[in-house]
Amino acid sequence: MNIFYDLVRFEFKKSVFRKSSAIAIIIGLIVSALSVYGTILGNSYDRDGNVVCSKYDEMVTDRSYARKLSGREIDADLIEEARTAYASVPQTDSQTYYTDTKEYQEKARQYSEIFNIVRNVTSPHMSMEEFQKLTPQTAGHIYEMRSELQSQLLNDTSMSENAKSFVLKKDSEITTPFKYDYTDGYRRFMVIMYSTAMISAAVCAIILAPVFSGEFGANTAPIILSTKHGKGKLIRAKLTVVFLITVSFTLLLMLINYAECMLMWGRDGASSPIQLMYMLIPYNMTYLSAAAIYCLSILCACIMSSALTALLSSKLRSSFAVIVIISLTLIVPMFIHVSENNILLYDLLQLLPSNMMNIWAVVSSNQYEIAGLVIPPYIFMPAFAIMISALTIPFSYAGFSRQKIS
Repeated sequence: MNIFYDLVRFEFKKSVFRKSSAIAIIIGLIVSALSVYGTILGNSYDRDGNVVCSKYDEMVTDRSYARKLSGREIDADLIEEARTAYASVPQTDSQTYYTDTKEYQEKARQYSEIFNIVRNVTSPHMSMEEFQKLTPQTAGHIYEMRSELQSQLLNDTSMSENAKSFVLKKDSEITTPFKYDYTDGYRRFMVIMYSTAMISAAVCAIILAPVFSGEFGANTAPIILSTKHGKGKLIRAKLTVVFLITVSFTLLLMLINYAECMLMWGRDGASSPIQLMYMLIPYNMTYLSAAAIYCLSILCACIMSSALTALLSSKLRSSFAVIVIISLTLIVPMFIHVSENNILLYDLLQLLPSNMMNIWAVVSSNQYEIAGLVIPPYIFMPAFAIMISALTIPFSYAGFSRQKIS
């Protein structure tokens, strides 16, 4: 057993301290760490190009406004209060944004999130003028409208009646009315984690592409495969390192991003419903539980990407070819759009690693069905990724051990 651990340590050091790996790790860490602050760098400008304030000061002001409303129920009274504040904003011409007016900044801005929440349910394209005319009757039935819209959207899909009933049952478990809370720390974390996950998968591909194919480039494969442990413990050590590096690097980026978001934006909102992010999410989750589930999905997607990297590395003798293929599997799906009406193709597309890294795919209302069993995406996606990763192991093992050596 000590031999195996020695081999794991050796392969780990060989993979991580390779020059290309070290460069990729450093760049990945820097880009991931700095990208968190993208939304608070620079200044905000009015329509004439004049500086209004720094984006950091803008964030601090919005945070202060949101915290004043925290703990209040999003009910008819709060919505009417927001509508009244927006009603004070004068009509503007085409040359002026209503957000640039003094009335908006002093009275309506603090209710901007309430406006966005109402938009989720009524109309995503609702204008300020339409919100100003919102009736008390509409404000008082916001949750009934949410339920009706949820049912309508489900009926527009091609999911089975069993799956639609499952979603509606899940949705009925949500407690309303929602309590408003400041949640930008968790919201920013979940938004930035998509790019962080892509960085992790790409860096791991660079580190792990030579795990098998590099032995051919260095002409060490004949020696390895002819030694006592070359076709046994060494291959198992290499596969262990593949998963060890992926899990370690992905978790490291997650922890760095989480710490940055919590320190900069605040830890508020952990126990608030995820529906504050988007009203039509049909699951009874808090921001904290949704973030944990999302991170698990990302971790499993990165493991699957690395498992495929190892499989290709065992089959191909060019590390560069492996990196190109994995890069394409990460990037190309971003440009492929399939209608949700074609539910089978849509669900299959979501099972590619880069799509599993999207929070909206993880909490989607589109369900997976196997022999009548309905499985929500936040369960099916990680399970599928782990299953595929496990299935690649014997093929990676055989791919390298059976290589013909001249």
